[in-house]
This record gives sequence, structure tokens and C-alpha cells, in this order.
Amino acid sequence: FFQGLLRSLAEVKHLELNGKPCRASGDSIAPRARVEATKAGFRVTIERHPDVLAVVLPGVALVRDGEGAVLKSLRGTELTGKRLQNLPSTREYPKAKSAELITTILPALREKMDVDVLTDELPQAARHLRPRAEVQITQEGGSISAFAVLVYGDPPVARIDNDELVILGGAVPVRDTGEEKQVADRLREDLGLIPGRRQHFRAEAATEFATRLDRYRARAGRVTGDAPERFLRKASLSPQLSISGSDFSLEFSGTADDGKAVSADANAVLKAWQQGLDLVPLSDGGFAPLPADFLSQHGHRVLMLLSAKEQKDELAAYAKPQLLQLCRDLDYPAPPELAALAPLVDGFEGLPEAKLPKTLNATLRHYQEAGVSWLGFLRQAGLGGVLADDMGLGKTLQALASLPEVTTKQRKRTLVVCPTSVLMNWRREANKFRPDLTVCVYHGAKRELDKQADLVLTSYALLRLDRDALAAETWNTLILDEAQTIKNPDSQVAQAAFSIPAEFR
Repeated sequence: FFQGLLRSLAEVKHLELNGKPCRASGDSIAPRARVEATKAGFRVTIERHPDVLAVVLPGVALVRDGEGAVLKSLRGTELTGKRLQNLPSTREYPKAKSAELITTILPALREKMDVDVLTDELPQAARHLRPRAEVQITQEGGSISAFAVLVYGDPPVARIDNDELVILGGAVPVRDTGEEKQVADRLREDLGLIPGRRQHFRAEAATEFATRLDRYRARAGRVTGDAPERFLRKASLSPQLSISGSDFSLEFSGTADDGKAVSADANAVLKAWQQGLDLVPLSDGGFAPLPADFLSQHGHRVLMLLSAKEQKDELAAYAKPQLLQLCRDLDYPAPPELAALAPLVDGFEGLPEAKLPKTLNATLRHYQEAGVSWLGFLRQAGLGGVLADDMGLGKTLQALASLPEVTTKQRKRTLVVCPTSVLMNWRREANKFRPDLTVCVYHGAKRELDKQADLVLTSYALLRLDRDALAAETWNTLILDEAQTIKNPDSQVAQAAFSIPAEFR
């Protein structure tokens, strides 16, 4: 209102204020700001323009004009007050907040008034600096701590802290919040990190993060902190296979680029490979690339072998052919304990014909001979088996024919567990077809275990009740008739069967 009025009064040739001649002008006058250095940072002072003689009305001032005076409207009254009652106004800015002063406060003031910078210490605004992410890594064993921050400059001259620009030294960048958001979004997508928030990764999550971090570095992402070179170690891991009898151990070892020996647990290697990761945690800390070529050729076989060791910490019998095949693949000398499995690995052309006991009192049919040969092959190979012919085809006879002959040098005892209803049938058939075997029926309230018997017959009920006594004996062969009785592996009778030691089952 006053500016329009003063513009109109400017056309008046004779104008007085309090009885003294003056003029009116459509121009406005602003306060002035000055910037000075302090020990802690900078001070900004806003004060009335030195030519202002008096405020005659809210928003109107009498201003010196040569030897006379002119009425002008006041500019910037939202800061100064319409009667300049807020002046002088002073505000201190610590050096850490100088970015706000340089990039926000002073540009806004310059739009409203003249700004005098009375110091050479005020940094210059740098519009060419772009935001980027830096990731700081610390590590303890297999755990990773990661802290990401948005910075400007390389090396950084400023960082974003709680959405504020903190100056680290040198030029002061002009913030680009849009580009900052893009950088933060890429960081979250690539590494799952949020700028300004420390995140911890343990166990499998640490391995996954290490893989993502390695890919991030490959795209020129900046990683600093606790020796990233030691953390992401360049080492060529190779399998180290060790076989004892029919069991094995496997470790991956190599030499890092710093010359130090490194190793990784085989289970950790296979787990990382299954998850599609590129890195594996090392035993002494840090991560190294997976042996990709080895795993692409042998990974599935090694995984099966490791799984076959989980329950008893020794290789299950069914996996021994796979161990022999791994020996062949790696040109590792196979132990004698695996020699009998060679037909399964080298190309199976047929079962070797079994040598029947001379004391066998029966003529076997062709399919029964094949069954006995199969059982003999499994025994020699150290494997177990299931004889699953149909009812009435002579499974009991085949089992008896597969038992070793009695010799004076070494007694090889057999334990047969069957339903109570067929105990006597087993005794009759044993006496008929293998008269060389001494038979003990371990049954009834007055049962006694004949430790000299070649063949001991008992029931599933007594296997469960007398588990400890039967497990304390040394058995060459364990036969379970109607083995579906132990189909529930958690049942007491199944657990009792598992506890019986026998060379062949």
C-alpha cells in the first residue's frame, strides 16, 4: 500500500513532512547484513541501512538523500519488523554449520538486502561437487559392522548428518537433495544399507553381505574402514581331501595375496555355494572368493557327502560310492576299504557270483542265487541292503545262504530280529538249511543269551526291552525280518535297532 502511495506522491512537486520539505520515491530501502569471522565460526548481523533517518510510519522511512531527505518504503520487514524494531539482529554459526550459512542463509539474505562479507575465512560455495556414498566396514571374526554415509567431494569435504550438511574442510558444496535421494536408493538396493544408520551382519547374513559388498566395490563403490583389503581377501582356495578308512574330511585352503595361509570350512563353502554367493567366510576372519571351478564340477557330490556325515559325524555307508568317485575325480588314491565299490564307479556290468557255504542244505533257484550274490556284494562293499522279494519266494533261505561259514579261526555271529509269530519258523529253516549254525532262541521269561551261538533269534519286543544287553554283544550280521516294524525312526524299537553294532545289516 505505502509503496504505491509513495509512487503517486513522487509526482507531487511540493511535499512537506512535519513542516519540512521532502520528496517521495517509489523505490524501497533494505537493511544491510555483514558477515564476520569469530573463534567458533561466523557471525551474521542485520542492521538498519545507515541512510535511514527515521521510521515515520510502519513500513515507511525517511532516508537521507544528498542534503535533503526522501520517503521510501522499507524492504525485508518480515525480518526487521515494520518499524525496524528487531534490529540490530545477530546470529552465530559454528564452523560445522557453515554449510547452511553459505548455501542457504546468505543466498536468501542477498535476495532481500546487501551482504558485506568482512572475512576471508568464509569458504566458497562449490556447485560442481556431487553427492556419493561411502561405506565404512569393521569386522570381528565372521561378523560385519557397516556404516554408510552420504558425502560430497573426493576426498570428502562435507557429509550429510541427520539431513544436515556438515563441513569437513575446504569448499562448501551446494546440496542437491534429489540426487542425494537417488544415491541413497541405490545404496539400499545394492547393499541393504541406510545412510547414517549402523547395521550389523552375522553368520549367513555376513557372508551374503560380503558378497554384495564385493560386487559393490567392483562397480567402483567406495569402501573404507577396518582394512577392507584384509576383510575381502583375494585367495585361491583349493580342496584338501583326507581319507581315513572309509571316512573322509575336507577343507579348503590357499594363500592370500598378502602371503598368509588361509582356510575355510567345507560346510561353509558349500552353504555359500548353495545360496548363490561369491564369497565364503575364512576360518581366521575375512572372506575369500569361492572355488567356483571346483564347485561347478564336484559341488553336488561334495554336498551329498557332507550331508551323509551330519548325524554321526562319520560317512554313512550309502555314500561310500560317491566318496570313491570323488577320489577318482581328484586323482586321490582310494583306500583299500573302498576297493570293493569299484564296480559301482567304474561301470557296473553285473554282480560277482557269490560263493555259497559248503554246508548249505538247499538248491537255490536262479533269482535266489542273484539275491545271495547281491547280499554278498553289499557285505564285501561295506553297505547295507533291503531284500524285498515277494512273499513265498524264499527270503529267509537267501538270508541264511548269505551268512558266513562257521570256522574255528573266527566266530561270526548273527542276530535275527523278527515278529514273535515267525521265531520258530526261523529256527526250523536254520536247522534245515544251515545245520552248521548253532541256534539260540532268545525269548520267554527265562531267556538266556547263548554267547557261543552262531545265530541268535529274538523278537522286536525283546529288542526294545533288552536293548542294552543285545547292543553289548559283537555281531557280524544283523537281520531284521518284517523290517517295516521300524518304519518310524523315532520309535523305541527303531532306536534300539539303530543301537545294535553289526558289520553287515
